[in-house]
Amino acid sequence: MTGSRENLAKTKVVFSIGISILILIPLVSIIGIYSLSTPASAQTSNGWLQPTNLSNDNYNASYPWVANVGSNVYVAWTEEDHGIYFRASTNNGSSWNPQINLPALKLSAPGGTASYPIVYALNSDVYVVWSQSVNNELQIFFAGSTNNGSSFAAPIQLTAGNSENGWITPVIAAAGPYVYVAYTGSGKNSFVVSSDNYGVSWNPAYHYAITHEPQLAALGSNGYVVSDGLQYAVTHNGGHSWTEVLSSTDEGDEPWIAASGSDVYLVSQTKTNNSTIHFIVCTNYGMNCSPSLPGRDLAQSVGLNDTWEPQIIAAGNDVYLTYHTLSSPIQNYLRYSTNNGATWSPLIDLSGATRLVGWAPQLATTGCGGGYSCTGGSYVFTAWTVRDAVTSSGWSMFAAESTDYGQTWTSKPGVNVSGTGYGSSGPNDIATSSLAANGDHAFLVWEDNYTSAGSGIGQVIFSESNPSFTTVSSSTFSASSGYTTFTKSTTSSKSSISTTQATQSTTISLPPPTTNSSSGILPSVSQPDYVYFVAIPIVALIVAAAGLFVIIRRKPHTV
Repeated sequence: MTGSRENLAKTKVVFSIGISILILIPLVSIIGIYSLSTPASAQTSNGWLQPTNLSNDNYNASYPWVANVGSNVYVAWTEEDHGIYFRASTNNGSSWNPQINLPALKLSAPGGTASYPIVYALNSDVYVVWSQSVNNELQIFFAGSTNNGSSFAAPIQLTAGNSENGWITPVIAAAGPYVYVAYTGSGKNSFVVSSDNYGVSWNPAYHYAITHEPQLAALGSNGYVVSDGLQYAVTHNGGHSWTEVLSSTDEGDEPWIAASGSDVYLVSQTKTNNSTIHFIVCTNYGMNCSPSLPGRDLAQSVGLNDTWEPQIIAAGNDVYLTYHTLSSPIQNYLRYSTNNGATWSPLIDLSGATRLVGWAPQLATTGCGGGYSCTGGSYVFTAWTVRDAVTSSGWSMFAAESTDYGQTWTSKPGVNVSGTGYGSSGPNDIATSSLAANGDHAFLVWEDNYTSAGSGIGQVIFSESNPSFTTVSSSTFSASSGYTTFTKSTTSSKSSISTTQATQSTTISLPPPTTNSSSGILPSVSQPDYVYFVAIPIVALIVAAAGLFVIIRRKPHTV
């Protein structure tokens, strides 16, 4: 009997273990499924997701750029002599392709040092431009995707030959089949090239300025390009011919450009101790510019001196402008117009002066595609860096939003979106961060040199706002004769806005994108996760059932 009891007890133990396995394995599988299907970034109390490390490797990653079309989000960055890298998301940045635990998609050809990628997205087309050394000479490269960034054609070299200081600082804009790339070369001269077939082939370069720092905007078959000076040129036929509209060389630096409908907006700074921000509207599809150079003052007229780095976007009749003061304490400000720049809001202080503040990246609203001409909406975003403490050398990313077309904004000093363990690279380069938007979602990327326990290896960090911020009341205004008449309101809202743009679309059938395995340019399409979600539980159940069957067949011995 003793043996029988011992065998029975052993059988019960084994049976209990089998039942536990039967219960626990599917449970573990379900937990695994949940962890796989749930975004890695958890929502925080400030309305932004916990940041994600997109570069996620051992090389120094810097100068990220983000663009989007709806919930499709695209990010590119440079790892210098390791190349230009790229990730895409189809769900507002909740998951990425390639997956974060895999190397990012490399766009650049082997060899050379690559820098300053810019991304532009339109419909299912994604374009990236950058500068890369070839035989120790910096050249401009372009890569295009026709399938939402899943794969790219082999990169195209847009420049050739020697250039003083190399061919550098490319920018890009597109509308329909028309793609434009502007860049600097031959010292501080500016050039623009264009394509009328989605970047498959390119027209010869047009030399439009003897100054540098080019910027671009595009709508329909119209392209607009500006450089320091202001030197400004227009095309109405997709880049086959250009007209120089403004040709001054000493009426403003650091220009930015936006377009909406038939209007083009130019802003610049004077770059002196009393630097101010100048604004010009060019109507009739960019041909008739007013007021004359240097343009209308939008900074000293509201009591600010030493203002720099203007940034502008336009959507429908709305125009949004940010700039910052250079003298300490640096602060970021915003003004907006609801009538194509005819009149402007009072000055809105975005950041306050509680700590040292860095420069803001570009503004963002719906439909910008990585540029400055947008479809628009009630949500508008901007962001900047803030020093962690008075005596600290660390910096964090802060953001602000408006939910009512720029009338009210997040309370100063904004919302810290850096999360746990991520900072920012510093205050004085707008190229170290980038911003895009889709309705009430904002997409922010930045360069962080303080990750990896202070290793100093730069990483590219992404975060997404998942509504919503708390906004505060500020002055609203209505246009009248003269400059502007203002009325104070705490409950007013914008009743209507035109968000239509003059666009032209032409359909051209293109071959599928090519791949170049030697340069690391490969399509990266992951197997659907549901395959694993179904397979794991089924396998677990089969294993558990088999174990239980063995236990049941085993009977206790009797004496």
